[in-house]
Amino acid sequence: MTNDARNAWQLGYVLMMLPVFIGMVLALTDPPTWLQITGVVVILVLVFVGSRLMFRKRGGWRPSDTLPPQ
Repeated sequence: MTNDARNAWQLGYVLMMLPVFIGMVLALTDPPTWLQITGVVVILVLVFVGSRLMFRKRGGWRPSDTLPPQ
């Protein structure tokens, strides 16, 4: 894996989108309690890891840096 900040940001963005679908599956079905607890823990882990990947370090890359000048 390269040190390109855009790759980390994109991976973080994908990880932040996954909890929506996991939560929707948990809400629309009636899984057992142990699966609900596991799903909530997975959601928390995905949000934490995704937010850490999207966190911009001082002087780092921003998504707006790749936009064309206006």
